[in-house]
Amino acid sequence: MRASLLSLALLVPLSRAQNEQDVQFMQKAPLGCFAKGYEYDEYIPNVMINTTSLELCQQTCQRVPGCVKFAYFAWFGRCYFANADAVLKVSNSYLVMTGYRTCTPEGMALPARCTTEVPGNGFPGTDFYASNKAWPGGKTPSVMECWPKAWNGLLLPCNQVTILDDTMDGWPGKCRGLTEMSGLNGTAACRDSCRSNPSCQSWQSTVYHSCWQGLGKDCFVRNNWKPLQAQRLQHGSVRVLMDMPDVQIIGLYKAFDNAEGFFTNVQSAVEF
Repeated sequence: MRASLLSLALLVPLSRAQNEQDVQFMQKAPLGCFAKGYEYDEYIPNVMINTTSLELCQQTCQRVPGCVKFAYFAWFGRCYFANADAVLKVSNSYLVMTGYRTCTPEGMALPARCTTEVPGNGFPGTDFYASNKAWPGGKTPSVMECWPKAWNGLLLPCNQVTILDDTMDGWPGKCRGLTEMSGLNGTAACRDSCRSNPSCQSWQSTVYHSCWQGLGKDCFVRNNWKPLQAQRLQHGSVRVLMDMPDVQIIGLYKAFDNAEGFFTNVQSAVEF
C-alpha cells in the first residue's frame, strides 16, 4: 500500500510537468488545432502507443497510415489515433487532449457532416443508430463538434454575430431566466462579453449597471420594469439539415405566451 501511494505521489508531479509542456505546445499552434477535454468515439485499432508528450503523439500520428487526428491521455501517457470519420465528443477527463495530424488549414478541415452532408430519410431516427444510418457518412455530428475550439477546450468567438432582436429597434427585451454576470458592469461590457461568447444567446443591462445573460424566456411583458438595453444574438450562420413540418419534437419548453395580450394575432408573434 505504501509503495502504491509513493508511486502515485511521484506520478502527480510528473503529470503536471507533462501537462505544462503540452499546454505550451498547444498555445504556440494555430487556433483550432488542439483542444483539451475532448476525445473521439472510435480509434484506429491496434496502434495505441505510450508516449510522454502531446508533440510526440502528433509526430507519431503523421507516421500512422490513415491517421487524421489523435487523442493524448496525458495521465496515462497513452496516444490513440483516429481517421477522418471519428466523431469528437466531450471527455470525462480534462487531461485528455485532441489534435490534428498537421496544424494546416488542410489538415484541420472539418468532416463533410459539418459542412456539406445532410441526412436522408429516417432522420431523426428512433434511436442513435438509426439517426447515424440516415447520414451519408454514417455519423451524426456530436454537440458542438463542428465549432472551432481554443486549446483549453472553450469555443472560439465567431466573427459573424447577427443581432436578431434589439431594444433600440422596439424589442421589449424584458427576458426572465437570465443569469447575472458578476464583475461585468455597464452596457458596453455586457454586450461585448456576450458577443465574444458563442454560448451567450442574449444580454440585458439594467439601470443599476448590472449585466444579465443567457437564453431567457417571456421577453415581451414585465410590468413596471424595462432594461436599459438588451439584444438577442445569433453566433455564426444556420445550415438547414431538414424541414420537418409533420414531426412533433418532444422536449421543447414554452418560450412565451400571449396571456398579457402583447401580440394582436398569431402571425405577428411568429414574425417577431
